Amino acid sequence: MTQYQASQTLLRQAYASSLGKVMGKVTDVLRLIKMIVVKKGIFSYENLANIFLKQTQNQTLKDFKESIQKYLFYSINNQELITIFRDNLEYKLLSWNVEHDEELINKHLLLRSCNRIIDCLTTENGQEPSLLFVALLSQGHPLTLVIILLKIILICQNARSHLEIRIANLISYYESYSEDECQWVINFMEFFNITFAIYAENIEYNLIKMKEDETNYDSHLDLDTYRVFSQIREDTQKLWG
Repeated sequence: MTQYQASQTLLRQAYASSLGKVMGKVTDVLRLIKMIVVKKGIFSYENLANIFLKQTQNQTLKDFKESIQKYLFYSINNQELITIFRDNLEYKLLSWNVEHDEELINKHLLLRSCNRIIDCLTTENGQEPSLLFVALLSQGHPLTLVIILLKIILICQNARSHLEIRIANLISYYESYSEDECQWVINFMEFFNITFAIYAENIEYNLIKMKEDETNYDSHLDLDTYRVFSQIREDTQKLWG
């Protein structure tokens, strides 16, 4: 069995386990979907990905390293969170593969760049979680991490297999821990599985507000006033694989 096949087996097992726990309450699944849909903001993730690819077609690798960080962190309003990313990712990315910095970005460099960022966000050695992974999840930001991973895959579908291997590496690492010891990792897996299930299928989810929020002066979004509707997603043409 290859490493990729092994990762697929682990992911299927983790998906069944986490989905089974969430499905204990259908309302929990719907709430997760609502949170994920709300997270995309004004522009869909696919649109942002296509805009990014168009804007970076003629960039050098050095400039691309800067641009992709702006793309990934776009819409993150938490300054403390941005600082965590910069402290743990910026130097590692900018100092990586510097001998090719003046080359124009292409499919090969795009894939290698995305794989490198995935490593920084998950596990860099395939055995232990990265410092950035631990920092984000231990401080309660599983959905933010999942959305960033999703944005990577939307600009480079070929990086999906590498991501799945890294997620399987994390599952292997934490499988000896008790549920109480790694509840924050379980939360991450639930977000990851549902988010990627949504975006892997040819279905688009939207929120429709069913009633006016009586406390509209409150900036907090009341998800209970919204309902989830789905429709067939129109195919979007990617510039790069």
